Amino acid sequence: MKRLVFILIILLRISRADAQADIGSAFVNDNYADSLIRQVQEGKDDTTRVKLFIALGDYYTFIRQDSSIFYFVQSIELAEKINYPNGSYSGYAKMAFVLNTASNYGKALEMALKSLRIAEKFQNSRQENMARSYNLMGLINRRNGYDTVARDQC
Repeated sequence: MKRLVFILIILLRISRADAQADIGSAFVNDNYADSLIRQVQEGKDDTTRVKLFIALGDYYTFIRQDSSIFYFVQSIELAEKINYPNGSYSGYAKMAFVLNTASNYGKALEMALKSLRIAEKFQNSRQENMARSYNLMGLINRRNGYDTVARDQC
């Protein structure tokens, strides 16, 4: 009986260690990012490239915020160059989120306001995108301690 309990304890420790190794390896493995970068380089359609830049920015949001910001800037610049408002909106909104998590509240609020101005011009999903922008502004103001402003915006 003691031997069975001992074996179970050893197995539990090994399985727990494997689970921890898998979590850490998720951040080391950049195959997904490398694949997206390759697609950006090979891509001929600018709209697709904007979406790929946004996907790269999303991927790096919680891992490497500077890389995330870099790719969101790329998406915004290309989207504005080709006059793709959906791409500009997504880039600004996602950039606001990353800057907020990086505690750059002033710049985050600026990006959220830019996303709101773009969302106001949409024909389709106008209210949904405006609500997302207002939500971002509320989150930013809440992290700054402006709870009454945040409550009014969310």
